[in-house]
Amino acid sequence: MKTIELPQAVFASADLGRMKGYQLVAKSDEIDRETAQELCRWSPSQLPGRDPGSWTLNCAKLDETRAVISRSVRGGPEYSRRGGNQTVTLMAIIDSNEFGSYNFNAYVFLQTALTLGYLRLPAVLPYGSLEPMVLPADPLIRSPDALHFQEEHECEDDFLHDVLQRISAGQRLALIGLDNSLNFLSRLIPRMALESRMNFSFTSGLTPAVRRPFQLHFLDSIDPSLRRTLLSQQVKVIEYAKMTATTIASR
Repeated sequence: MKTIELPQAVFASADLGRMKGYQLVAKSDEIDRETAQELCRWSPSQLPGRDPGSWTLNCAKLDETRAVISRSVRGGPEYSRRGGNQTVTLMAIIDSNEFGSYNFNAYVFLQTALTLGYLRLPAVLPYGSLEPMVLPADPLIRSPDALHFQEEHECEDDFLHDVLQRISAGQRLALIGLDNSLNFLSRLIPRMALESRMNFSFTSGLTPAVRRPFQLHFLDSIDPSLRRTLLSQQVKVIEYAKMTATTIASR
């Protein structure tokens, strides 16, 4: 089986002597200082909510030829012992040729990585140098390109179509109120044109931040302050419940 080797990194909270707090605690030797700074920019210091099992899938472009696919999870206690658990982000850096063999589908990439034990929280956080991630050149799980909504999901289908059009037009979006963001992504990405997937950045649940300009955010809810923040960043807010209610009323 043909394989690919991908640099990987871990972003977490630690006291490494010269540096304290959130930082890259481990990385592959191929990751230079400029790339490391960019990885820190896209990585969070907290996850929303309090569910200990919650996590997010995130994907962003690092430059014209590389992307970072990451999984942010809740880890062990903060090193400072101030209470609460830290957020740990596990990352893989993939170039356009390697990502192309996965049809630029970060969801399918995630399924392959998880199956082989990658992007999972280790029992003990690594520090220092990391060996590259070794994955098959082709995904173990095929993209659900033939997956379509059944008739009972007509409202979701209308919503998906609206989101696809907006993404193709280059809009930044925040989708509010979807029960399962990963399920939605598994249906959304295969319907996108390849050229759109190449530049598509998203997070399945991280709190919006200026330094992380994802094209697509998924949020459970929104308050007036966050709504104003998103609008100031030209992020279009779409509430799923209101969208489906309008669709049903128009029939």
